[in-house]
Amino acid sequence: MNRAVWWRVRRRENRRLVRSSRSRHRWSAGVVLSMLLPGVLGLGGTVLARYAEQHPYFTVQEVIVEGSAGFSSEDVQEWSGVTIGTSMWEIDPEQVEARLLAHSWIQSARVRRDFPQRLHVSISVRRPVAAVLHDGLMFLDETGSCFTKPEQGVTPDLPYVSGVAGEPLDSPTMRSALDGVLRLLSLTRLWQESLSEIHWDAQHGYSLFLQHRRITIRLGWETTPEKFAQIGVVLARWPKEAPAAVFDARFADQIVVQPYAVESGAQDRALSRPL
Repeated sequence: MNRAVWWRVRRRENRRLVRSSRSRHRWSAGVVLSMLLPGVLGLGGTVLARYAEQHPYFTVQEVIVEGSAGFSSEDVQEWSGVTIGTSMWEIDPEQVEARLLAHSWIQSARVRRDFPQRLHVSISVRRPVAAVLHDGLMFLDETGSCFTKPEQGVTPDLPYVSGVAGEPLDSPTMRSALDGVLRLLSLTRLWQESLSEIHWDAQHGYSLFLQHRRITIRLGWETTPEKFAQIGVVLARWPKEAPAAVFDARFADQIVVQPYAVESGAQDRALSRPL
C-alpha cells in the first residue's frame, strides 16, 4: 500500500476512535446526571414546598363568588368553610365543593384555587317553582327536587302545594304527585292566571285555587292540554266581578260551574248548565 494512502486510512481510523471515545464519555456523564438529578430535585422540591406551605404569601386573601343568586357572597364563603388567611395549600377544592353541596338549595358547585392568594367559587342555586307544605315549609324546583332554604334567603311569592303532609317526599306516591304538580304549573301558564294553591288528594286528585279570582278548579286526575284549553275558554268568559265559584273539570268535554253558597248552611248549591 502506498505510504500516503496508508496514512490517510490510519488518520480516518484514529478519528473514529476519538469520536467513539468522546461519545462514551458523554453517554456516561448523561447516565450519571440522569441518576442524580431526581434526587437533587426531590430534595430541593421538598425544601421549597415546605417553605411555600408556611409562607404567609400563599394564603387566601380574596374569595370570588359567582352565581349566588339570592344570597350574599359572605354567606357563600361562610358555607364553604374557607376563611381569609387560610393557607392555599390546605384547601382541597373537592372538599369545599362537598361542603357547599351539603346545603340542599345549592344545585352545583365548582371551586378553583388561583395562586397565590385567590379562591374562585362558582355555584348554581335551585330555582323554586312552588312552596310545599310538608312538615314545615319546603320548596320544589323545576327538576322535581324538594329542598329547604336558609332563613336569610329571599322567599319568593309562589303557589303552595298542600295535601302532601304525612308521607315521605321520596316515596313513589309523592314523586308521582309532585311530577303532576310540575305538569300543572306548566299547563296553567296558558291561562295567564296566577295560582294561589295546588291541593293534592290521594283519592280525588288535584284542585287549583286562583290567586286574584275567587275560583276553585277541580281537576281530579285530568291533566291533559285539551282539558286546560277548555278551562281557559271558561275563565275568559267568566266575569271578573262574578261571585266565588267552583269550576268542575272532571267531566268529559265540559266544565261545570258551581257557585259557592252565599251563607253557611244555605240550601244546596245549584249547578249551572255545562259550559
